[in-house]
Amino acid sequence: MAPLQILCAATKATHALIAQTLAADSADLHPVATLTDLEVALLSDWDAVIVEAIDPAINPLLALQQVRAIGDLPFLVVGYLSAVEAVKLIKAGADDYLELTDLARLPQEIAQLCLMKQKAIEQQQVYVQQEQQLVALRQQLTKQRFQLYCQREQLAQQQLAAIVTATEDGIISLDLEGRILIWNGGAERIYGYSAAEAIGQPLTKLIRPSDDRLWHEAALAGLIAHHHAKHQRKTAKRSKCG
Repeated sequence: MAPLQILCAATKATHALIAQTLAADSADLHPVATLTDLEVALLSDWDAVIVEAIDPAINPLLALQQVRAIGDLPFLVVGYLSAVEAVKLIKAGADDYLELTDLARLPQEIAQLCLMKQKAIEQQQVYVQQEQQLVALRQQLTKQRFQLYCQREQLAQQQLAAIVTATEDGIISLDLEGRILIWNGGAERIYGYSAAEAIGQPLTKLIRPSDDRLWHEAALAGLIAHHHAKHQRKTAKRSKCG
């Protein structure tokens, strides 16, 4: 197991005492002398941060703010503080406070905090995996719904096509340019043109409205309008129909 990498902001005497306390746990202690040094050092990966409360170069609250700005890195304060000051640090987010006479508990505290950190990381990884699975499931459901929608649309089109084919009435569908898209059996019987002959042709070649202006205005407005028209069969015979 790799040794713990710990940042330590403390006086030389306290740093030596902490190093001696953690020696049996093979922890590597890296000293920092100022808040600026701490901020730069935090760009690397560490297992914990220890700050001495009486070190005049580093204010524990400011150091804590820097550490919490990058995440939940275990943060311990050592030294001598009043109960009010100690509670203030804990409420601000410090993980623990130990007096120098109680440093024997330091290895156990660091190990416990590192374990909690590892569990938090693992829990976050599980959460991310669950989120990814949920996203994949949602995508799958969306795909299935789209496929179902396409199947329903296809069925509706097939049903409509069957109705159009079976009806005795003439049913004609046009594109936006007035060319014939659908020409059913009823239209074939009425006009004498087969679907192959009619589809793609301008409708006005087969049906002439009694008033070209009204027909044109309705087409521009996208309206369904009813006008009297002259029906001409393939045999050139004409008839007037509403």
